[in-house]
Amino acid sequence: MMNTLRNRIAPLLICLLIAVFVLFLIWSWQRAATLGTRVSDRDYYSKGLKYNHTLIEKRAAKTLGWTVSADLQSRLLRLELRDGNNRSVAGAKGLLRLSRHTEQAENFNLDEISPGNYQLQLPAGLAGELRAQIEFEHDGALLTRQLLLNL
Repeated sequence: MMNTLRNRIAPLLICLLIAVFVLFLIWSWQRAATLGTRVSDRDYYSKGLKYNHTLIEKRAAKTLGWTVSADLQSRLLRLELRDGNNRSVAGAKGLLRLSRHTEQAENFNLDEISPGNYQLQLPAGLAGELRAQIEFEHDGALLTRQLLLNL
């Protein structure tokens, strides 16, 4: 009796398992076809694993045409920042990082005196040849230039 009950239930369980699988398959296909992806950037999957790198590249491309011209008169360093269309880049955050041979680098914030024009009064204790790094950051775009100062 027990053997015949097992023989009757086994095919029913297999049919039930197949039916549940088919229902789940139909349900998942319907969700994929109607809802689509819920990603805020529609190009996310086309960028693959380089999604963050492409954002960085877009920001870096913004600075490609930028130019920095420097002028040092006594201890006053003036910098002019222009974009690829020769327009002043206003509102950038400027930083000058001075490296002495034996000491750690010192950071100085650049003051914007007019749109695209930045300046810094260098401290009196500085003398000799100093390596400097200039950084301008504007709307997530970062421009870095090296400078050699001879005081």
